[in-house]
Amino acid sequence: MQIGTAILTQERNRLATECQTRGVTSGSRPNSGSVRKTRMATTYRVECINKTDRQNHYERIKNIGGSSPFRWKKSEDVAIREIETGVSEFYVDEGGRRTAVRVAQHRPTGKKYLTTHPDDTTKNNLLSLPECP
Repeated sequence: MQIGTAILTQERNRLATECQTRGVTSGSRPNSGSVRKTRMATTYRVECINKTDRQNHYERIKNIGGSSPFRWKKSEDVAIREIETGVSEFYVDEGGRRTAVRVAQHRPTGKKYLTTHPDDTTKNNLLSLPECP
């Protein structure tokens, strides 16, 4: 229990520092008198995926998952929606190198899918991850 509390405290402190660095405040008072709250995206490390039986790269991922900041698993559709709305950010850690997960769109079909930003490796960082339980 104490370890979980310590991790949450560290994450809260990290997010507070990041908000200060970016100049984001937890609330402000616009002229209308209402309070506007700015929410920081939750960041998840993707450590595993579940694949479909499809061969196309844009139809292969069914779920993504991980254990940081806690054990989690999300469908590709949910992850896409959370990225697009700014609720969540996802990344893959490949040999100590952090690569952001982003939403791409297959041009002929218009289907959205998850991929990583191009880096100095030719392998697909997401599709090379192990299967989630």
